[in-house]
Amino acid sequence: MTTPTRPTRTGLITALIVTFALVVPLIAVVASALILRSWRDDLPAQVIAQWSFAGEPSRWADTRWEPLVLLLLCGGLVAFFGIIALYMARSGSIRAGAVPATLMSGVIGAAISATFLATTVLQRTGAGQDDPAALVPILIGGGAFALVSVIGSVLLWRASPSVGIDAEAVVTGPELTLPEGARAVWLGRARLNVAAQVVLALVVLYVLGWLVWALIVAPQQEITIAISTAIALVVVLAVLSMLSWRVRVDRTGLHARALLGLPATHIPLGDIAQAHVIEVSPLRDFGGWGWRAGRDGRVGIVLRAGPTLEIERSDGRRFVVTIADAETAAGLINTLVRRQNATR
Repeated sequence: MTTPTRPTRTGLITALIVTFALVVPLIAVVASALILRSWRDDLPAQVIAQWSFAGEPSRWADTRWEPLVLLLLCGGLVAFFGIIALYMARSGSIRAGAVPATLMSGVIGAAISATFLATTVLQRTGAGQDDPAALVPILIGGGAFALVSVIGSVLLWRASPSVGIDAEAVVTGPELTLPEGARAVWLGRARLNVAAQVVLALVVLYVLGWLVWALIVAPQQEITIAISTAIALVVVLAVLSMLSWRVRVDRTGLHARALLGLPATHIPLGDIAQAHVIEVSPLRDFGGWGWRAGRDGRVGIVLRAGPTLEIERSDGRRFVVTIADAETAAGLINTLVRRQNATR
């Protein structure tokens, strides 16, 4: 009896992601926060948090809140990219998704932590504590954590199987049996899966929570925060509109409309040569989610992995939409196309 290797490989990949996308960056963040906390007695009540382009201080922060701000900001970003890396690995997009997310988590954790320490250390009071040499261990430490993340990303890349586009994955959709002259309509919805919706909801809550927190701790920046909030809301609405689509197949062709009505697309039945069902991985084949263009010229609505409706147009262009029951939709399109061709 042979022992399957897939669970072992999956366990190794998960362990690498947890280690290098979560544990190592969070160690850097927590250690930096503790260092900031240990400096509190040597710092003024307000420290410079931002400089203008002219090199003048433009924003101050309460010394007591600096460690907590670092934990919330940097720790939140590390957790976000770590969760993304785990999700990408689970969906099979390791090299295209999990590896970059792991690298981003580690580099962001090291960079932001080092930035907090570097901008604070020279503001300590006391003889010799403003010596620029104090930056050296911070830069070395930040660089070391970033290097560890790079090494971890390389190990994750090497541990992952190489996956390419499978040309044999295309399956011609079956035709449906309909009485002569009968009309049929197929309705479906393309949307992100539950896990991705939860991740996006957490991101939205994190951003909005951060804006509220900023308004509490820095009320003098209410105009900037109000503008940032307005921009964030516009972006959120635009993104939400693209995360759910209503799809309709009837004798006029294929219609797809976003949640808020725009964008929308219509492929007339006369422009369709045939329909297929293909297997799609959003990151591997299209580089992400939403309205996407693939490496092989395909375009369309890509919101999840798995069986996907592909429309082949008469001019060779291809349009895809990731919907449940893609086989039925493809079958109806092929039936309607055959009928139309028979009447010409």
